[in-house]
Amino acid sequence: MSPPMIPRHEITRADILSPEDYAAVRPERKRAVAELKKHRRVGVGPDATFYFESYDTMLHQVHEMLYIEKGGEQQILGELRAYNPMIPGGRELVATLMFEIDEPGRRAEFLAGLGGVEETVTLTFSGETITATPEQDVDRTTADGKA
Repeated sequence: MSPPMIPRHEITRADILSPEDYAAVRPERKRAVAELKKHRRVGVGPDATFYFESYDTMLHQVHEMLYIEKGGEQQILGELRAYNPMIPGGRELVATLMFEIDEPGRRAEFLAGLGGVEETVTLTFSGETITATPEQDVDRTTADGKA
């Protein structure tokens, strides 16, 4: 019997592959994370989906940002600061709430009336209601109320 896997709660600089090494494994990583994410998403209406995050999904996101933006070593610490808070720290759920609307006009109208939504999100199951705690690093609503 193999020892239990220790959950990871933080991405460190040592976890980041070189651009060349990541490019070599990127297709397989993208497939693996896509499969993982299929089981970590919950649709909550025609336009909204929760994506429950993990160390693996955030490590992939950091690598993708570095790959796409090519910011080099200077970019790494910023990405770690941005994505480490999205890794569950133990007995918590962390999710990205995505509003996915392909039609630009409907999307603009929808987002214009959605300001402050991050303050109203709850999750109810098994008779328990959990109130979301939005990230505090950035204000998600403009002065005119647009998300």
